Amino acid sequence: WKPASLEKWLEDHSHKGIAVDSYDVTIFPRESVNNSVTKLKEEKDKDGNYSAWFFDLQGGRTEYVVTIACVIGKSRMKGEQFVTTLLPYGPEKPRGGVVKSITTNEVEIAWEPPKGGFTKYVLCVDPNVSSTKHPEFMATPFLERSFYMNGQIGSAISFDKERVQNYTERELSNLLTDRKISGLSPGETYGIVLKTKTGGRFTRRPIFETVMTKPMTAESLSMEEVTPTNATLKWVAPEGHKRLRAFRILISSFDNKIKRELAVKHNADKVVNSFLIDDLAQATSYTVVIKSVCVFESLKTISDEEKLTFSSLPNSATNLTLENRLPNSLTIKWEPPLQAQASHKYRLAIESASIGYSADYSIAGDKSTFNF
Repeated sequence: WKPASLEKWLEDHSHKGIAVDSYDVTIFPRESVNNSVTKLKEEKDKDGNYSAWFFDLQGGRTEYVVTIACVIGKSRMKGEQFVTTLLPYGPEKPRGGVVKSITTNEVEIAWEPPKGGFTKYVLCVDPNVSSTKHPEFMATPFLERSFYMNGQIGSAISFDKERVQNYTERELSNLLTDRKISGLSPGETYGIVLKTKTGGRFTRRPIFETVMTKPMTAESLSMEEVTPTNATLKWVAPEGHKRLRAFRILISSFDNKIKRELAVKHNADKVVNSFLIDDLAQATSYTVVIKSVCVFESLKTISDEEKLTFSSLPNSATNLTLENRLPNSLTIKWEPPLQAQASHKYRLAIESASIGYSADYSIAGDKSTFNF
């Protein structure tokens, strides 16, 4: 505090040798032995101001009344008073981490309460994240700047009812130890800060976390241009995912003897994505699973799966020849394709346009002749 105006007046006028000898500084309620401090006139700092410390206070939500009074000789003046609170302790991170669950548009967080009392929590969410590194809490008051260097001032928008597109804050009850943050966008990064507040004072030790929501699944999944050994997988990437980097594709045969996992880089310039799957086994049923993958520095989230089933085409029979013919029958034969099985089937068709005759037959895959 600055010296009292009376101190300066007495120094300037030298009134009968009277001067301010000291200041009595007291704090109430009395929570420590040294609840009163005396500052002599000679204990000014280099700027001409006085200061006093009080230690071992309980803090929390307690409001302290500090009184500073001038002392002249044995007389103590009424003094000046002000009311203040101490800074609250910050919330604690659980051993398992702050984030409990993540979906496409919601993040659930949990924390442990601080050891001291406080009035309320303040939860801050910032979608304009430029790094997963922890922000530096230096001289600038926390509420006067955003979470991650985006230059925005905090607003009072509720992120429970609206899309979180700007830096937002919300006050929470001091009885809570978890919270669901809704209204988020899929595949996006958010900076989350949780701090405690007592009166108008905020903790200097908030907890902070960078999270990324899960992306949406790929759309319009289809398999085209299927051959015995190749097939083209096509899909449409989810819109509005600036952290979308790749697609994870898992190909497995019906009997699980063939399994193949691969990643395809996301191309933001293409509306329809495609990937050629080669080296397939002919006449085999497959399941294809695709997942969207978002990546930001050390963070990665994966969407739910989208799947389809398809079968590669069988190889064609070769050397189809007429083996025998009679007035009312024909016998044909052929060479079966490699890896033909009894479970496979041949489809045979015969027709004669001149007499209006046609017929279709289905026979087991282990046959190589047929009699019409």
